[in-house]
Amino acid sequence: MSALHRIQSASVLSTSSSRRRNYILQGHRKDGFLEYIRELLTHSFVLDSMATTLGPSWEHIEKLVNDLHELQVSGGNWRKEAALAQICPSIGYFHTPLPLAKAFQEYDAKYNISKRKFVRPSFNEIRHVLNLAQMDAIADTLKLMTLDGDCTLYEDGKALQDEAMAESICRLLEAEVYVALVTAAGYGVDASRYEARIGVLLESFTKNGLSDEAKGRFFVLGGECHYLLQCGPDSRLVALDEKVWQKGKVCHGWDQEEVKRVLDTAESTMADTIADLGLRARMIRKERAVGMIPLDADGRIENPKLTASLRREMLDECVLRTHDAIKRLKSELPFCAFNGGSDVWVDIGNKSVGVQALQAHLTVKECHSLHLGDQFSVTGNDFAARNVATTVWVIAPVETGKCLRTILRKKGLVSARRGADSFSGRLDDNTGTD
Repeated sequence: MSALHRIQSASVLSTSSSRRRNYILQGHRKDGFLEYIRELLTHSFVLDSMATTLGPSWEHIEKLVNDLHELQVSGGNWRKEAALAQICPSIGYFHTPLPLAKAFQEYDAKYNISKRKFVRPSFNEIRHVLNLAQMDAIADTLKLMTLDGDCTLYEDGKALQDEAMAESICRLLEAEVYVALVTAAGYGVDASRYEARIGVLLESFTKNGLSDEAKGRFFVLGGECHYLLQCGPDSRLVALDEKVWQKGKVCHGWDQEEVKRVLDTAESTMADTIADLGLRARMIRKERAVGMIPLDADGRIENPKLTASLRREMLDECVLRTHDAIKRLKSELPFCAFNGGSDVWVDIGNKSVGVQALQAHLTVKECHSLHLGDQFSVTGNDFAARNVATTVWVIAPVETGKCLRTILRKKGLVSARRGADSFSGRLDDNTGTD
């Protein structure tokens, strides 16, 4: 699990999609660890003592986390022995210790949270502190960075346009860090369709004069865990033989009858949900996935990335119904049922499987891996990555860009500049978290 158990955009539709993915007003959207921290910090606010007690509170949280981490690393019975596991039963695995007190001091020095008198620490501020702590903990030993696509590397349904972000990725590749886009988008091994989303990034490899070796450290993993492509010397993607990178451990070694049984169950459950809730939607069946996408008033397929015609509550209801139905099968097949912001998908496999396969292929340990994503609630598809890598929870590409610059700064690859790793601003106004 990660440190982080999780613009206004120029486009209203893009902002709407981000909100629909990340709101936490409902119980199934809340993260137990972050809620515990917010409750703890609220005491300081209520007692009007944030100036003197917020720092010690973060020191206390840091000790709880690091005591838990030590038990986990030593193989102890941490579920029963760790205080944090008793306080927060939903807590998972921490792959590194977290310097939370230091991270809070850094964040507070910028935004003066401890000096406020009328506004308590928000969910986003807690998320930012956890992000900073995780990046600080892993910066020196980072060997593999994986990034989600929509709402993380690029705007929902769009292509990467941020040249500064592309340049940051180039710097990481030059520093011998593997970087991989791990996306639910499953285009098989059709390199051109993935390239259409990250053309600016691939062009930047040539523009910045990356060596062939550095280019070869960039990968795209499609369909959560099914299709691996690697950047070649010509800055184009090349599909890798599954027998080479999967080593027979995942994905294509699964029982195809069991795959069919899970997808059949997902499809029938979604169809029943559409009928029961009167949703204007239709099904899409793929080789290793099944989805529910919206229709317009005339029954035509809408672009699911340019519409918000299905209410987020209905999307989550469909996800949770489908997840429950598949769980009742008692299948050992890993899967991911998630709310895509305006559609619902069930994939065979998940990002835990995908990231783990990458780690095995590249010989990288979990504690040296970092995953950036925007969907860390139980109805999101980044949630599973917490089991096999440290994670940073972002809510939009602008935050991803700032996180990349922060990591470069902490690795000593760029000089510090005012605002380079600022996480606040108009983004915080659009999550519906407070």
